[in-house]
Amino acid sequence: MRFLVFLALVSYAGAEGYGDRIVGGSEAVPGSSPWMVALGLTPGDGDTFYYACGGTLLNSQWVLTAAHCEFNGMVAVVGDHVLGIDEGTEQYREVQQLIPHPNQDDIMLVKLGSPVTLNSWVSPAYLPTSMVSAGTRVTVTGWGLTATTGHTTMSDRLQEVSVHIISQSVCNGPDAYDGLVSPKEFCAGYMEGGRDACQGDSGGPLVKSGVLYGVVSWGRGCAMPNYPGVYIKVTEYTDWINGYID
Repeated sequence: MRFLVFLALVSYAGAEGYGDRIVGGSEAVPGSSPWMVALGLTPGDGDTFYYACGGTLLNSQWVLTAAHCEFNGMVAVVGDHVLGIDEGTEQYREVQQLIPHPNQDDIMLVKLGSPVTLNSWVSPAYLPTSMVSAGTRVTVTGWGLTATTGHTTMSDRLQEVSVHIISQSVCNGPDAYDGLVSPKEFCAGYMEGGRDACQGDSGGPLVKSGVLYGVVSWGRGCAMPNYPGVYIKVTEYTDWINGYID
């Protein structure tokens, strides 16, 4: 059995705001996000898994995550729901290669040392052909913080939260990020706050109907009014991704 210890994600971030991004959500139905990947470390004899970031399975040997999640000795776990408990559905793989985007954008490909076995608990997300419009409801999943005050431990059970795509003009408005969100990024959440990704969710998927539209990247706090989560826009990187995974 593997026991769970959480790592502070910001130790890998290297920039203020990264990783400070599920609040206001609920436990996901086990197996409902078969593309979800846990990225972490298994030091020593490998009986302990130290969780660090989320990721998205793209095919049997490739994972997409955030570049600020890069660290040496990375291990990937697919088919997991409750971290730290052997549910019989998990597959562990050592990571063979990390490929951050060459322009230092916050997106990174992870090549597994050997392919995983695809089944009902483990299957890839689809890459998008176009971006969904503002107002579209999407889902974010992760094992990150579920609150920003009080008892702020990370969740050992996979959480999900439903959020909306927010227009670039609103998210970059003077009362929000004031131009900090780049054209290769987008916001999702609620301008009134209350529901959001949070620390520990970085690198994880934002999906609709199994299509991966966003990668959890950064934000100001978690679930704060006027500051929704900021995500990497996957449609901007499909050619780069396909150049490797194909």
